[in-house]
Amino acid sequence: MQGQGQVIFRSLAKIADSPPDFIPTDSKAAKVSAEERVLQQSLKYKRRNFHFQCGKKRADGSDAVSREDDRLIKRDDILNALGACGVQCSKCFAYEQGDIQSHSSELKRLLGCFDVYAERFVTLLNEPRFKNYAPFKDLLQLFSEAGCRGCRQGECLFKDCGIIRCYRGKGVDFCFECEDYPCDRTNFDEHLKTRWLQINDRMKEIGVERYYEEVKDVPRY
Repeated sequence: MQGQGQVIFRSLAKIADSPPDFIPTDSKAAKVSAEERVLQQSLKYKRRNFHFQCGKKRADGSDAVSREDDRLIKRDDILNALGACGVQCSKCFAYEQGDIQSHSSELKRLLGCFDVYAERFVTLLNEPRFKNYAPFKDLLQLFSEAGCRGCRQGECLFKDCGIIRCYRGKGVDFCFECEDYPCDRTNFDEHLKTRWLQINDRMKEIGVERYYEEVKDVPRY
């Protein structure tokens, strides 16, 4: 396909550089013009198809993302979603523009001035749980104000996290990629350390991309 495309391009250049051996009449000029348009359209189609086959252009002539570029873009998305420990930053309650933040903001908007109604509903509906609306609203406010951009973009919410300082110095994206994994530098409690080991062992077993596909739509908590 590449050789055929080069032959077509060289032929077109040769035609363009060759001087005319006659001066056409008006009718002949119209005929030549029509034939030239057909040739140009044919060459345009073949050139466009040639690039598409080579993965450089789409069929409509627009730029296409190569498989390698697509893979790199996906890797960046994964790194933004997962911390170096493997836990999903994007599903955290504190993640800016995450699911919890966006849904909390919408629920807060929909509830409006529900405070007055919550107080009345304790008696009108005989529902004592509406007494808990004030602390619920306070927590909803916290969720809606989430502003963390993720561990890789700043500091971990766990102030004593040892991974956030360690992985950058090791030059790895995830703990399981480190030659010292597993280690005792995480400073995690027993529960979080268990999750950390499970996540990184799974990524090591099936690969980062497949692991991300497994968990991307699963709640973090």
